[in-house]
Amino acid sequence: MRRLFLPILFCLPLLLSAQDWQLVGSAGFSQSTVFNNSLAIHQDTPYVAYVDRGGLNFAKFDGTNWVLIGAPNFVLTAGNPKLAFRSNTPYLLYKDGSLGGKLVLMRYEENAWVKLGDFIPSEGGSNFPSLAFDQNDVPYVAFQDNGTGFKTVVLRYEAGMWLHVGPITGFGRAIATNQSLAIDGETPYVCFTDSDFGGTSVMRYDMDLGWVDVGAPGLNIGAANAPILQIDDGKLYVACLEQAQGLKITVVQFDGTDWQIVGRRGFNKSEVPILRFKVDQGIPYCGFRDGATGFKASVWKFENTEWQPLGQEGFSAGEAGLMSLAIGREQVYLSFQDEANDNKLSVMNLGMETTGLKKEIQDSPVVLYPNPTNGYLLMKHPLPSTKAIRIVAPTGEYIKEVSHTATTIDVSDLSPGLYLLEIQLGERSILKKFIKR
Repeated sequence: MRRLFLPILFCLPLLLSAQDWQLVGSAGFSQSTVFNNSLAIHQDTPYVAYVDRGGLNFAKFDGTNWVLIGAPNFVLTAGNPKLAFRSNTPYLLYKDGSLGGKLVLMRYEENAWVKLGDFIPSEGGSNFPSLAFDQNDVPYVAFQDNGTGFKTVVLRYEAGMWLHVGPITGFGRAIATNQSLAIDGETPYVCFTDSDFGGTSVMRYDMDLGWVDVGAPGLNIGAANAPILQIDDGKLYVACLEQAQGLKITVVQFDGTDWQIVGRRGFNKSEVPILRFKVDQGIPYCGFRDGATGFKASVWKFENTEWQPLGQEGFSAGEAGLMSLAIGREQVYLSFQDEANDNKLSVMNLGMETTGLKKEIQDSPVVLYPNPTNGYLLMKHPLPSTKAIRIVAPTGEYIKEVSHTATTIDVSDLSPGLYLLEIQLGERSILKKFIKR
């Protein structure tokens, strides 16, 4: 670590490098054609759950290769996997064909997958599954229930049982598809395509009123397909394929009263058959099967008032399908069915060269003192949902992790210099600078 460069490191914002998208491990590393996949990043390590001809698998990248965790093909009749990490534990939601299309949620404990209940209750088969967690790590699922007139159903798992959030018979005005679930604190939100008018609705659960609309149905863009909901720092975003724009991508954000367009409508160049969407540190990212590049993979991001390609457009070797998008601390990842490699699974990433870490939240309520310090840092903050606390070098390298409940942190073993304290709050982090003398 060269202290000469530290002032530059912390003054400049996050920048993209000019490097191209790179393969993570081997191209087409699954055993056979992949049908579904879900990608997640945990402690800077990519993990993926995928279904190939053999069944459901779970793998991590060890720095060189993709390595299976647990038994291969551990569910033979699985579909639509959704992978997520909470409190260092992987959770996996999937649709089980042997159970009439009902959903199952599992978590990985002591080298084995453990079901949370035998299955998630539904009146019929379950489509368009979505998984999210509240600030207390309580898992929620949303889906279309064939047995309730194809309406939206939401449940949570608490005290060893699945409980309906809202009516058992589902909610919404009509048939709903493409359910996407997100939670702000303890408040669940769900968006879906509403057949009543062909557009997107977003609803929020109110303890007194039940499920209520967030803004006007249709989100001020009319008919749209494949909506995806994200919540970042309390702000709601939806990405969808707007029919009036030729099924190009439009992103909207809720301003507390109404839905506003992010950038311009239909910002990409051609119709999009597959869309994935994430928001990280206030920056929206869209990964998609890009008709303008022969249906190869492209990722765009919104920053400085403009949508712009992230690295090369159409960066996959051939056509890309069945995608999953994940954002790491310094890299963006996309997994996909790789037509150039027998439709097996490939993962690529784009490194983000940083002149430091993601920008410090200047108005955060966290106070560190004494700062500079010779040996101990005292931390004062009103943040009840802290998940992890880490000390990070200016290069972005993790130095050590301390208890997430700590208020006194021993830094006596650090070399003199400038450091960051990263406080993880669910899906976002606060970064505070400190100096070790």
